[in-house]
Amino acid sequence: MERIKSGNLRAVALTSAERSVALPDAPTLAEPGPEYEDFDITNWFGMLTPFGVSMTIRTRLYEATAKALRDPAVKDRLLQQGAQPVGNSPEEFATFIRAEITKYARIVELTGMRLAP
Repeated sequence: MERIKSGNLRAVALTSAERSVALPDAPTLAEPGPEYEDFDITNWFGMLTPFGVSMTIRTRLYEATAKALRDPAVKDRLLQQGAQPVGNSPEEFATFIRAEITKYARIVELTGMRLAP
């Protein structure tokens, strides 16, 4: 982000489906033409717990994380780094993860990617 904002590096296109709040002038791959209209490859981070952690603890972790993401200083810092804070519910996050698994499984299937031995 620093290099882009300083002019030392130019953002040619974003691989996300939507433009970034941090880089509003950088187009997405889909903008020049329809051949990339469904292209959406982004980094994301989330908080997960090991299997078996109680609902009470999971709820407390979710509430603390959501509160932190609403803090203006935290939100601003993440935006400066190019992140898009979401803070969705555990159910919404689970749905998102399932969709990501489906998306990347399809990419593996279409490309024939394999793990190296």
